[in-house]
Amino acid sequence: MAPRTYLTTDLRHLPKPRPLKPGEALLVRYKNSLRQYKADVWIGIVLPDKFGPSRHINRRPVGAQPAEGPWKTHPKDRVYSIYLPGRNMYKWIGLQDIFVLNEKTPNVLRRAQREPDSKIWDDIMEIVRTEPGLEFWKNMSLQELGAKGKRGKGLRLVLPSGHEDLVSGEESDDEKSESEPEKEDKDEEDEHQEVPYDHVEPVTDVAPNPSNEQATIRSFSDSRAAVPTQGVQLRQTLGLSQDANPVVPASEPIPFADRESSCLRTTRQFHPCPPLVPPTTSLQTPSQFITPPTAMTQSTVPKVENDISPNIADVVSQPPAPEFSIFDLTISQALKHVFLNQCEAARIVDVFLGAAALEKQPEYLHIREYLADGEFNPRLITLKNSGFSHPTPFPTVDPDNKSTQFRLVGDQMGLGQNFKLHGVNNSLDLETAIISLGRVYLQARRFGLIDLVYRVTFKLQVAWNCYPELYQSKPILGVASLAFAGRTDFDEDGCDYLQAWLIHFIAEASDLLIYSANDQFWGLLRAHPKLQDKVLNLRTVAHINNPELYGNTIILLESRGLGNL
Repeated sequence: MAPRTYLTTDLRHLPKPRPLKPGEALLVRYKNSLRQYKADVWIGIVLPDKFGPSRHINRRPVGAQPAEGPWKTHPKDRVYSIYLPGRNMYKWIGLQDIFVLNEKTPNVLRRAQREPDSKIWDDIMEIVRTEPGLEFWKNMSLQELGAKGKRGKGLRLVLPSGHEDLVSGEESDDEKSESEPEKEDKDEEDEHQEVPYDHVEPVTDVAPNPSNEQATIRSFSDSRAAVPTQGVQLRQTLGLSQDANPVVPASEPIPFADRESSCLRTTRQFHPCPPLVPPTTSLQTPSQFITPPTAMTQSTVPKVENDISPNIADVVSQPPAPEFSIFDLTISQALKHVFLNQCEAARIVDVFLGAAALEKQPEYLHIREYLADGEFNPRLITLKNSGFSHPTPFPTVDPDNKSTQFRLVGDQMGLGQNFKLHGVNNSLDLETAIISLGRVYLQARRFGLIDLVYRVTFKLQVAWNCYPELYQSKPILGVASLAFAGRTDFDEDGCDYLQAWLIHFIAEASDLLIYSANDQFWGLLRAHPKLQDKVLNLRTVAHINNPELYGNTIILLESRGLGNL
């Protein structure tokens, strides 16, 4: 009988114990939570001991470098922090589980007939051969965390912006993620089951109507969309803010932000982009300029917030403002409020009843997905470009450094065009997705899921930025009607993230919304007079700053691919 072959068969340990250098690529053996914690093998990158998710770096095993001071452990007994690219995992691994990686190393997963694992392995080897350096791997880990969330273990590469050509072929989507069930294990709290990609589409009470009163459904894969857009990448993930090219000294630790440990206790503040200000007195039309690629770098990472990884807004991150919330109460305190009929009793009862009834709602699966791995459908797919010739951005002067940047009208988060929504193939899919996001928002607001409110807003911005024409107008205004229902005060300090985003989005994109959804636009403003005052004031400021753009509906329509109308 032939001898049994293991994944580590033919792999070689290091010739002798030696200190490992941050940025070094090796093969590692680890327990894979997506394979019932069986031993698995993957390519690992040695990280600095203080770089990584807080859950990882704060749980140092015996043998790891001390949090302060030099090593006190013999090289053969040391345990290193290892990042597993493509898997969004971070492990503490000793030399007994580390193997040499070079050109002669076999692809053991291909030998085990595991696809697409072996293909991703080959892609990572392509990157390793280029010797990209530690900063590349840091940026990649940050970006992957932001794109997948801290619990997302889907098998796919998320490359830093500007480095997409390192790997031949197309990027793999979330559909290629592993689907093996995962078991709970108290010693592996940072491992989580990958949520299945397929899900039940939410049922809508009213079928969405295509924008512009078009009777046909527009496909987003037809010949009109074949020209690659040259949209700008401002900074990416569902984080907060960013610089176009922030500089971080190599020796300085890079902040690594997780999704909020308690998203019920913090308030996320929205920072709108300023109005577009032309760099010259004569306005360039979309066809007269080419958007220069802007490198995406890290910032705070979760939430898909900056940096693909995380959020992508051009704003300076600010610590969330603490505030009292019923979600800070213990169950006994909440019950006391209810039994004594104290001020928050009605809202607490609403939350309890809502939680009990949620299972019957179409948003139940979205909430479960989000709580399980930090993401929910429709999921984000990162792109080299949007695949469409429209919408196109306009040049604008950065108010801080006076340099020329490019931004879409309505892109209030400064995300650019680096994403698309999985499963959105035509205008009907797009409108259905937006309506679904609005309903998820209502549940997120009800249950105090502040980070989920942010992610919903992020995906609404992607829906506007990365698909042509104006099919988004009516469903987004429908979301606004849901978000503002019963609201009389529109002071932004009292608004949640999505409400504040809607105020600025509606103001800047008002001419486009009026063109495509006139009755719905004015109906919303008439129903909320203070919102109307706020929107019209912001719109006036934008027109004063750039009358050649905001006062020219033809140019605005051309930027969305509607110039022939």
